[in-house]
Amino acid sequence: ENKNAKLSSLDVGTIIHRVVELFIEDVESLYNAEEKVFEERVENLLIQAIEELNVAKERNQAILKLMLVECKKLCKHILFEQQNSSFKHKRSEWKFDGENAINLNLENGQIISIEGKIDRIDEFENYIRIIDYKTGTIETRSKYEENPIFDSVYAVHSNGRVSRYPSF
Repeated sequence: ENKNAKLSSLDVGTIIHRVVELFIEDVESLYNAEEKVFEERVENLLIQAIEELNVAKERNQAILKLMLVECKKLCKHILFEQQNSSFKHKRSEWKFDGENAINLNLENGQIISIEGKIDRIDEFENYIRIIDYKTGTIETRSKYEENPIFDSVYAVHSNGRVSRYPSF
């Protein structure tokens, strides 16, 4: 048994990602649920995620309480957007590597292969929306949000189906 007594920021991000992945798979069942049912669901998903990752609950109570607050906020946002948006969840944790890698052909003939994982893909008619959850600080997030390479990668992979279509 290898119960982690100390959680790193990477562990926290992994746990939150797992909670969100589990939540979105069954989000429609909570569309008309009472607040208590919603909160119990998120708490149970957090417990499931920490058990899957073999985290010692008793040794990490303080951070787990904070994570629960953040998971509830994030899941509440996801619930709202899924109820009110034309875009609907289609896939979570989709890996693109190996044969599924994104290949960019440069003008000089060089090919760049990009591999990774997309947290969530939503669809509406002929449009897709790619969601990449960030659990870092605002300073950490901003350096990625302002980098146009990510828009390019997503546009290439979507086979031209990306537009600046509004999310709602």
